[in-house]
Amino acid sequence: MPPHLENYHLKHRKQGDYSPDTNRSHSPCDFSDEEKKDGEYQDASVSFQAEKLLQKQQHMIRGMSTEKVPPSVYRDAILSATCMTMLLVAPLIIFDGYPRQWGMHIFFRHLELAWSSLIHISVWPVICIIFSCAMVCPMRDFSLIPPALSNYLRPKPRHLAQLTSAAASYHWKVAVLLSFICFECLNLQALLQMAVPSLLWNPAKWGSYHVYLPKHIEPSVAGGCFTKANRRDVHDLPLCLAENQWDELSSGTLSSYNLEDVETVMRGLDYLQTESGGLIINALARNVAHSIPALRQNIEGLLPFLDGKELSLVIFENDSNDGTRDAFKQWSKDENEGRSRYKIDLISCGETNPDCTLNVMDRYENMPSFSNPKASGVGKLGDFRQIVINHILETPAYDNYSHMIVLDVDIGTSISPLGLIHTLGLNNAELSQKYVIASSSEQLWPGTFGTMTPPYDFSAFRPLPTERNKRLRNMHKSFCEVMPAGDRWRNMCEASSPMQLMLVQSNNDEVVNHGDRPYEVASAFNGVTIYPLSLIRDKGDLAHYDAGDDNQRCEHVGFNLSLQDVMYINPKWKMILKPNKPGGPTGLLVTKTIILTFAARIPVLTVFLGMNYTFMLLFVILIWTFGFSMKRAYYSSVCPRAAEECWDEKDYGRM
Repeated sequence: MPPHLENYHLKHRKQGDYSPDTNRSHSPCDFSDEEKKDGEYQDASVSFQAEKLLQKQQHMIRGMSTEKVPPSVYRDAILSATCMTMLLVAPLIIFDGYPRQWGMHIFFRHLELAWSSLIHISVWPVICIIFSCAMVCPMRDFSLIPPALSNYLRPKPRHLAQLTSAAASYHWKVAVLLSFICFECLNLQALLQMAVPSLLWNPAKWGSYHVYLPKHIEPSVAGGCFTKANRRDVHDLPLCLAENQWDELSSGTLSSYNLEDVETVMRGLDYLQTESGGLIINALARNVAHSIPALRQNIEGLLPFLDGKELSLVIFENDSNDGTRDAFKQWSKDENEGRSRYKIDLISCGETNPDCTLNVMDRYENMPSFSNPKASGVGKLGDFRQIVINHILETPAYDNYSHMIVLDVDIGTSISPLGLIHTLGLNNAELSQKYVIASSSEQLWPGTFGTMTPPYDFSAFRPLPTERNKRLRNMHKSFCEVMPAGDRWRNMCEASSPMQLMLVQSNNDEVVNHGDRPYEVASAFNGVTIYPLSLIRDKGDLAHYDAGDDNQRCEHVGFNLSLQDVMYINPKWKMILKPNKPGGPTGLLVTKTIILTFAARIPVLTVFLGMNYTFMLLFVILIWTFGFSMKRAYYSSVCPRAAEECWDEKDYGRM
């Protein structure tokens, strides 16, 4: 008898009337037959329970049986594998800029940097958002329009109904919606960060973004032993500074526990105090009266490390209307009346115009409007910087100085004294005597919600040309050449290009490229750069600032290229820019500049928005398809009755 019939018989047998019949006589054989039947029923029950348990176990491992896996599971697996392959291969096809060495960690880090550059935000928050949406998205058809809104659209237009219904059945509908939302959120955050800069718009850095201020330098150097005589005997506390002091004086890049850091700083101190001729700080100033106190704290923070060596500040100021020139004059007077620890050299424009009132329009106020598309993004900066260089080279008092530090005055953060000393000590104090070395300053990048903090000043950056980055450089060049030479876009494209972002990030990434070692570039500035004056003197008239043939190229690029040699960036010399005071203009000024730049240039608007959204759409489609396909494959392999309980087979076929 089949087990299910035996079970049926057992069930009804238990429901029968088993009251004893007192009028009937029973023989011993009757009792023996009943005991035999009871034993058979018990065996049948045990056998049936065992078969049910076996069926349950087979159902649990159903996905391992090729006979029970629906064909659609294989389709989803192939689709997921295809998406993963495209995620891995697409960045390698679009971009080059490959690492010098390969490894599993380096490979995936390179992919992360490439995708982050393409979509202008770190990939991880986007992946989390898309995967979360894929997991909560219903398996059945649904409408993208909320029910409350649908009531106002009845009868719903046929095309609108097709577009907004059955969203789960067609990947591209949800992907387009999610990519559009992500894209617009990034644009909104970028505009907010540039117009009203604040840490508020960068939640990824809440609680972890630390700005090192110049006012903390003086208390941090207190008690330090920096002269050669009193630092040799210190072994357990380098420079007599605690770890938190090392952190403050290096903007978080150096550690007293790192022997290599300590030795490099020691070599830099030895060179600065015994071999160098002193330091010149070169700066331009216009309407920066509010930044002068921070500049003074930075300069005076270097004095304990110099051990009597010369230090001078050479400034060219023009056309300020906020009292900047008067503030420098008062500072110079205060210092000269005291111990005269350093020199302040405020350049004059001759006897007829000593205060340099040149009536030159600020470059940020020279808007790239419809009627003025060739308004320079550089202005007269190159000319003014050349005035400072000529003044230094022609002044006999500066003949013995060994290095010149070019500094952006308006940044207002710590220039990292130990980072500067570390730079002087690189390669046994030989690198800084032969090559220009830029800092690796850090900024919150607009449009990333704080997920990316690349080096500051994309406009001054040029990678070292190699075969490894040839495609990236050519793509970036084509991106900038959307508008003709002389157009303001030729200046702004440097900070807008995904290719430039990739070049900056990959060069600066310690995993992919340099392992926190100084790395070669053709040009960089990043807010503060140190130049060996011997190199500039040897170049003579060849060393000059210029803004290119169209007056739109960053002036630092022209000067660095004129030195006709490679330069370096030191990742351990860093300034951390304030979230509320990034480099460049902010507020209404930058908002007007952006609107005029794009509104007056339809090709720029088309290429910029089209390229950025295309990359975002591609990434979201691949992530969504991968996540949703894995979800469908999982449910179809573990759901006992997928066609009846999870979704209709006809619906599944359309997904």
